[in-house]
Amino acid sequence: MKQRAKDLLTNYKIPAGLEFKYLPGEEILVDSFSFTSSSLICQYIGFITNERFIFKQTQGFGSADELKHADMKFINWKDITGIVYGYHKLFPFPIGKGANLRILGKVIDFSPEGESVNFDVGVIKNAGLLGGLSYSDMKNFEKVLLPVLKKLSEENEISFGTSEEYSEFATVNSNETAKIIEKANSLYIESYKATIYLLLGLIGILGLWILISLTSFTFVFLLGLLIIGGFFAYKKYLKS
Repeated sequence: MKQRAKDLLTNYKIPAGLEFKYLPGEEILVDSFSFTSSSLICQYIGFITNERFIFKQTQGFGSADELKHADMKFINWKDITGIVYGYHKLFPFPIGKGANLRILGKVIDFSPEGESVNFDVGVIKNAGLLGGLSYSDMKNFEKVLLPVLKKLSEENEISFGTSEEYSEFATVNSNETAKIIEKANSLYIESYKATIYLLLGLIGILGLWILISLTSFTFVFLLGLLIIGGFFAYKKYLKS
């Protein structure tokens, strides 16, 4: 049995007690699909209406605790400035396929706090491991998805870019598409900056420990002073 918006959204209450309600005149245009947010590492069932993107956390495998992320979140079309569909890397060096959906715009938690961020990046597809959603395969899903993204982007004057294989649906050229990708990727990396610094710090400590164990503390201390002195000399003299 397929789970559609009428089954998953109608009369739905989030664990915090708020009840989901459709906006006046709101219509489901792309029914239930899978969206994995790379920025939150969270699995959602998604819907697209003429008013907004709706993302609802999954139940069971792949679901996230509401203590970490809101049970539902919305992205109103009027708040979006750019969208890109099609796989592009998240980092300058290759790690997997990357993400195939990037949205620049206000992403609002459906929660008492109503917190928001200004982007989302992730993988959107027909069902994946979830099963029981509206589209049997990616071809049927994209047949519905891409015309909707193009139409609503044009109506809301949003820059909509795609990878080369879907270029017939894009509303902007490859240069504008690259700018949206670069902006979304930079926001994604920025959101993980603290984690990256922590990992680099741990790697640095491990490197020092290995260096001390292989040489001596005095050698490492003098090397550290040399590196620090060289850095400040570069900042003060060479860079100027």
